[in-house]
Amino acid sequence: MAFDKPPPTPSSLLLDTAHAAALSETYTLAGYKLPPELSATSDALAEGAIAPEHVSVILDIANRIPASVEIDDHVAAEVALAEHARTLSPSALRQVGTRLLAHLDRDGALTDDHDRARQRSMTLSRQDAQLMSKLTATLDSVTRAMLDVVLAKWAAPGMNNPDDPNSPIGNVDDTDPDSEVVKDAAQRVHVLSRSGIMTL
Repeated sequence: MAFDKPPPTPSSLLLDTAHAAALSETYTLAGYKLPPELSATSDALAEGAIAPEHVSVILDIANRIPASVEIDDHVAAEVALAEHARTLSPSALRQVGTRLLAHLDRDGALTDDHDRARQRSMTLSRQDAQLMSKLTATLDSVTRAMLDVVLAKWAAPGMNNPDDPNSPIGNVDDTDPDSEVVKDAAQRVHVLSRSGIMTL
């Protein structure tokens, strides 16, 4: 029995594009052929030795290597990840990648604002059968600091709860002590997000 493939989401299209760009040969303006950015990963995928999920992990780890790291170390890191991918699951490969990043940039001193700008992202998954969607984000330090301030004010217990008519809308300074409190912090952030979108 054939099943319809779910339609692609913007985030999945971006991922497919990133895979193609990193794994494909390119040409210079003079017509010279250049190897793929992730040459060892491309070879392993072509052999069927690794899955697209492995490629996603390798691409993510490679993108997080600071630009100031020597090119030879960039290449060696990608080759090592591609070799580990042949025998490890994607989740185990990510652990290897995390240790590799810690080795290349032990205290984070090599990472600069350009590296952080390259890594920042926010993606929304397709809606599942329960009508739920997963939001995944990588925030730079400035955005994180701004979000912390907003959450401290607007996602405090008792604030902005649409299921409680006594819950004040606004920041924590307006909190009603008698309002119903959403105890789970993650749910309070979700409630805040919904309330904020409704006010736009």
